[in-house]
Amino acid sequence: DIPITKHRAISQCHNPRLDDDDIILIIALENGILVGYLGILPDLIYYKENQPEKIGCVTCLWVSPTVRGKSVSFELLKIAIHHWNKKLFLGDYVPFTKKIYDRSGDFLIQPYQKQGVRLYVLSDLHTILPPKKLIFEKTKSLLKIIDTSLNIFIKIKHKFNKQRLEHLKFEYNDVIDDESQHFIELRQQNQLFRREKADLNWMLKYPWVLSAENKDELNSKYYFSSTAKSFSYRVVKIRNLDNKLIGLLIFSIRDFNLKLPYLYHDQNLDDIVMAINYHIIKWQIKTF
Repeated sequence: DIPITKHRAISQCHNPRLDDDDIILIIALENGILVGYLGILPDLIYYKENQPEKIGCVTCLWVSPTVRGKSVSFELLKIAIHHWNKKLFLGDYVPFTKKIYDRSGDFLIQPYQKQGVRLYVLSDLHTILPPKKLIFEKTKSLLKIIDTSLNIFIKIKHKFNKQRLEHLKFEYNDVIDDESQHFIELRQQNQLFRREKADLNWMLKYPWVLSAENKDELNSKYYFSSTAKSFSYRVVKIRNLDNKLIGLLIFSIRDFNLKLPYLYHDQNLDDIVMAINYHIIKWQIKTF
């Protein structure tokens, strides 16, 4: 087992919000063997008088099955809390790990909850169902046939239901340019995390997941996501017929699964929704 991949380590070193004395990885050893690790991403939040506050975001927590029950997770967390002066953020965790955080007594027992939405655009039964029950793993080939058959009809339906977008123009970039930065600055005054041009370009240039048909020997030793068959970020500018910038979308696409981690826009949400829908169909997205 390894506590970090090479490309994640390189990304951490280029994080514009990293300071030289930030603790970003804590490991646990037993007799010289790795038995646990906790990763932290340095960040800033803005919540009072527009002054940034330095925080650490917990990005991963892993403990070897050989030391389960020895409170290794708890000890790793307590060390992180100490080094970050109780300024730690956590998110997307499961009930098991929440018990560890509650035990520390340093976090809000009732976390802030935001209901997520997942839209199923194309049939993807052979991916969704097998992890849930063994019967679906055994019938994976049949599920693929069903997916292919259903998706023929769904794609025909998409073709006939295409929205007319003559009033919008799209521009695709690999980076956040000065125009995009200015657009973002005017629309994030009330956000907790305010992303600058350097922050977003760091994310685009140094992703934590790389495209690879198969995991290499090194990445197969890392417990968390490090590769996907295909992974990319897409920056999409939306302009009206006057060439005015009215929206900026930053998508991530992983094996035909689409996410929208960042969205900045003017008031007309209908155009933004139409633009998102257009790209879902254009890129043949399965889930959004």
